Amino acid sequence: MPAIHVTEHNLDVISQADWIIDMGPDGGSKGGQVVFEGLPAIPGAKQTMDRLEEHLA
Repeated sequence: MPAIHVTEHNLDVISQADWIIDMGPDGGSKGGQVVFEGLPAIPGAKQTMDRLEEHLA
Protein backbone atom coordinates (compact mmCIF):
# COMPACT_ATOMS: atom_id res chain seq x y z
CA MET A 1 0.00 0.00 0.00
CA PRO A 2 1.46 3.39 -0.95
CA ALA A 3 2.10 5.87 1.84
CA ILE A 4 2.30 9.63 1.87
CA HIS A 5 3.97 11.52 4.71
CA VAL A 6 2.69 15.05 5.23
CA THR A 7 3.93 17.53 7.80
CA GLU A 8 0.85 19.60 8.44
CA HIS A 9 -0.54 22.05 10.97
CA ASN A 10 -3.94 22.67 9.37
CA LEU A 11 -6.54 20.95 11.58
CA ASP A 12 -8.91 20.39 8.64
CA VAL A 13 -6.21 18.44 6.79
CA ILE A 14 -5.14 16.50 9.89
CA SER A 15 -8.73 15.49 10.67
CA GLN A 16 -9.01 13.85 7.22
CA ALA A 17 -5.86 11.74 7.61
CA ASP A 18 -6.02 7.94 7.80
CA TRP A 19 -3.36 7.90 10.55
CA ILE A 20 -1.67 10.64 12.54
CA ILE A 21 1.58 10.76 14.50
CA ASP A 22 1.90 13.74 16.82
CA MET A 23 5.46 14.62 17.78
CA GLY A 24 6.04 16.88 20.75
CA PRO A 25 5.18 17.97 23.28
CA ASP A 26 6.87 21.15 22.00
CA GLY A 27 9.47 22.04 19.40
CA GLY A 28 13.26 21.94 19.50
CA SER A 29 14.87 20.34 22.55
CA LYS A 30 11.43 19.96 24.18
CA GLY A 31 10.11 17.84 21.31
CA GLY A 32 10.90 14.68 19.42
CA GLN A 33 8.69 12.30 21.39
CA VAL A 34 5.65 10.52 19.97
CA VAL A 35 2.81 12.09 21.96
CA PHE A 36 0.00 10.33 20.05
CA GLU A 37 -0.25 7.84 17.22
CA GLY A 38 -3.50 6.56 15.79
CA LEU A 39 -6.71 7.34 13.99
CA PRO A 40 -7.94 10.94 14.16
CA ALA A 41 -11.35 9.69 15.33
CA ILE A 42 -10.20 7.96 18.55
CA PRO A 43 -10.24 9.76 21.94
CA GLY A 44 -6.46 10.32 22.19
CA ALA A 45 -6.57 12.39 19.02
CA LYS A 46 -8.83 14.98 20.66
CA GLN A 47 -6.05 15.96 23.06
CA THR A 48 -3.65 16.28 20.14
CA MET A 49 -6.11 18.38 18.13
CA ASP A 50 -6.88 20.61 21.14
CA ARG A 51 -3.16 21.23 21.73
CA LEU A 52 -2.54 22.02 18.07
CA GLU A 53 -5.51 24.38 17.97
CA GLU A 54 -4.19 26.19 21.07
CA HIS A 55 -0.73 26.70 19.52
CA LEU A 56 -2.07 27.75 16.13
CA ALA A 57 -4.61 30.27 17.43
